[in-house]
Amino acid sequence: MPYDNSAKYFDFVNEKSFGSWFPKLTDSTLRLIDGIIKEPSSVLDLGAGTGRLTVPLAQRGHRVTAVEQSPGMTAILRQNCAAAQCQARIINLPMQSFVPDPDSYDFALSVFTCLNYLSEESELAALAAALRSALKPGAYFLCDLARPEIFHTRTYESENFNRIVDVQPTGDEIYRLTETTDGVLAGERFSYSEEFALRCWSPDELKSIFADNGLRFRVDLNSHFRTSGSYYFLFQ
Repeated sequence: MPYDNSAKYFDFVNEKSFGSWFPKLTDSTLRLIDGIIKEPSSVLDLGAGTGRLTVPLAQRGHRVTAVEQSPGMTAILRQNCAAAQCQARIINLPMQSFVPDPDSYDFALSVFTCLNYLSEESELAALAAALRSALKPGAYFLCDLARPEIFHTRTYESENFNRIVDVQPTGDEIYRLTETTDGVLAGERFSYSEEFALRCWSPDELKSIFADNGLRFRVDLNSHFRTSGSYYFLFQ
């Protein structure tokens, strides 16, 4: 299961790997969302992780439902919400299995390449159908897809930190990601390993599967996220 072993270190590892780019991506995403939902709204965060967006959205007064598959990430998400003294409805479940009440949400999102963890067309179809039911008329769904150039082996090294992300093709646009990381956090040395599958979906594949399940492509946001390494879209 993606990042279940490393949940405790997830935010720290991304900060060490990507430096100032990581908080800039968060700020850019929040500015975009602020321009779409301008008053407290009901928001669905699918693949919420440790709450990188759930927490600030809840702090803005939005009623956030955060769906996260990994038990480890869900535990950290709960801790981060408590530390920030904000409220969110947190559900530990694969996002494609979430069954929402119809017309419940003013806005939904799934970013930081969460859709690439879904390797089957049936999973994307189930997600699209759930979103079509969940979103109020006219509401948007923000998502991203990793670009093909992301699917290669990468190494991140700095003082007291070493991370190797090995990405190998296994056929039919499916890749096996194997990560080994060690470092020092708060004076304590840690290490972990992760292994899971990813799929390199094309934008056309995503748009087609979503359209077949009632979710229409509306806006290309790539100019807003030029340095992200991902394609960004709004569906409705």
